[in-house]
Amino acid sequence: MGDDPEAAKPLDATLIETMTELARKRKAAGETSSSNGGGGAAAGGKTTTVMASAETDEKWKALDEQVNEYPCMRKFQAIGKDGDGFVDSIVALISSALDGRSIHPENVSARPSSKGKYVSANVICEMRNGDEVVAVYKALKADPRVLWYL
Repeated sequence: MGDDPEAAKPLDATLIETMTELARKRKAAGETSSSNGGGGAAAGGKTTTVMASAETDEKWKALDEQVNEYPCMRKFQAIGKDGDGFVDSIVALISSALDGRSIHPENVSARPSSKGKYVSANVICEMRNGDEVVAVYKALKADPRVLWYL
């Protein structure tokens, strides 16, 4: 791993740190809520991190420039009804949003819901800039098979 402590951090730890930093910056700016990738607002006065959405592009881009460094690996999660190749279609959708960039099969996982009606497609891919993140979220939002995404 070398001497770089950042290189040893798991993806989830980096994501949590990024979300914490975004929340801190938003709080300092006096904001209390906004929408996340899945659409949704803060409840009970809690701050919701801006992940990206079509409605918050400019605000998200400003925050993105402050806290994210590119290129970076990013995890996207989409939940939909199991069947009809949902996971494969999410991989294709994300690849298309990234101008056809291939996604390695080892970076794709799926987990069925407890009753098997829904499936969570998890895709980790390299983001070269914030515009790519926004493009992926727009594609996920536009797909009627996607019931929830993060």
